[in-house]
Amino acid sequence: MPPTNISRTVMSGLRWVTVSRLLAQLLTWIITFVVIRLVSPTDYGLATLAGLFANYLSLLNELGFSVTLVQRQTRDEETLRHVFGAVLAVGILWTLLLVLAAPLIGVITREPRVVPLARFVAIQFLTMPFGVIPQARLSMDMRFRRLATADAAAALIGGAVTLLMALAGRGAWSLVVGVVVTTAARTLLLNLLCRVLRAPRLELSRLRDFAGFSGLVLLQNSLWYWYTQVDSFVVGRALGAAELGVYAVARQLTNIPLERVMGIINSVALPAFSMVKTDAEHVRRGYLKVLRMVAGYAFPVFWGLAVVSEPLVRLLAGPKWLASVPVIQLLCVSMPLRMLNAVTSSALTAVARQDVTIKSLLLAIVVMPGCIVAGSHWGVLGVAAAWAVVFPFVYFFNVILVHRALQIPAAAMAAALWPAAVAAGVMALVTRSVSVVWLSTLPTLLNLTAAVGLGAAVFGATLRLVSRPAAREMLEFARAVATHRA
Repeated sequence: MPPTNISRTVMSGLRWVTVSRLLAQLLTWIITFVVIRLVSPTDYGLATLAGLFANYLSLLNELGFSVTLVQRQTRDEETLRHVFGAVLAVGILWTLLLVLAAPLIGVITREPRVVPLARFVAIQFLTMPFGVIPQARLSMDMRFRRLATADAAAALIGGAVTLLMALAGRGAWSLVVGVVVTTAARTLLLNLLCRVLRAPRLELSRLRDFAGFSGLVLLQNSLWYWYTQVDSFVVGRALGAAELGVYAVARQLTNIPLERVMGIINSVALPAFSMVKTDAEHVRRGYLKVLRMVAGYAFPVFWGLAVVSEPLVRLLAGPKWLASVPVIQLLCVSMPLRMLNAVTSSALTAVARQDVTIKSLLLAIVVMPGCIVAGSHWGVLGVAAAWAVVFPFVYFFNVILVHRALQIPAAAMAAALWPAAVAAGVMALVTRSVSVVWLSTLPTLLNLTAAVGLGAAVFGATLRLVSRPAAREMLEFARAVATHRA
């Protein structure tokens, strides 16, 4: 496909994925915050512990094949049958493993109440394999509208079930059942929108060509998961379910801007980069453009979230969760860099350079856990502070690796980031100062609304002042997505 057509398809995909997910997320966020108000910190902590090991197994469940199929653009039906057979066998294995290992998880986490929850979560592994092939085919065909429809509808169905159970007073069970229902609904919808499944077959010799690439994907996913989740494990084991509940809610509120937007970007970026993977210059230009766009979003959103976290938590989650406010503020310090770090994965995977991502993750998984354990001596604030202080050094190391792998000048990467960072820094200082002097005296909703409006105005004006090209590119990109133009 010519670059012009790829660009047009990508913009179309971004438009559909963005609009549908934003509408769905608006409703699911409302449901999420109502549920947070209904459950206790202990319930939230128990659900987090129950999902800790299950979520890791879900990364391994597809054996890295969904990424490999897209990267290699594999459409051969016979090969797809053997891939389906492999992931189905693994799904059954994980289900049995988690059911049997649930008591051990209770011992490791020092929380026996997590055992039945962990066993119930295992049900999702029986449904997930049926969605791997349809998802890969839709991604390869760049049919993002159907992917977005399945994701949005499944999120709404799962959210509705969670809300109904929370209203019935089911506590941690409402969160766990919601996860299982969401997974099952997404699998069903993918198969309705892309009827490509055939009877599974399994000959390992037919999958030998996938082993090397998929193995690297699995290693990359494993390292990424544990370096991002080790804080939850440390808090739950060292500080208890109630403290983990506070920390988990802070993490969820902080991760919402990252997970939702990265889901949109990655669903489009990997197929797009894979189509031009042999054109190094095209990959470099695309990477720098994505970097600029994400920086223009991440720095103002996360640093702005830090400024308005107190009225936001008070309004959305309620006074009982105010202990999460300082945790949110500390986590937001490094969140822009964590989001930028996540952007790198799609480009590197498309050009078969997962080794670069793995090296970065190896450093993170060596450095971060020790710092998090040390920080836990000062409670959840110490854990959040570890991310704020240490992760910037991990990101700097990653920049060096990307510079060498994609042959992108470090100065070009810095130029892609600094205008948004400077503008967001000015925004945060001005908005915080005005909030302390005046906005904090206003009612909560008015305080939040005024702070967001002021922050957006200050960021836009400052970005235009420090870099008109950066401000112009962001505006043009937003218009292109909104009007379906390349």
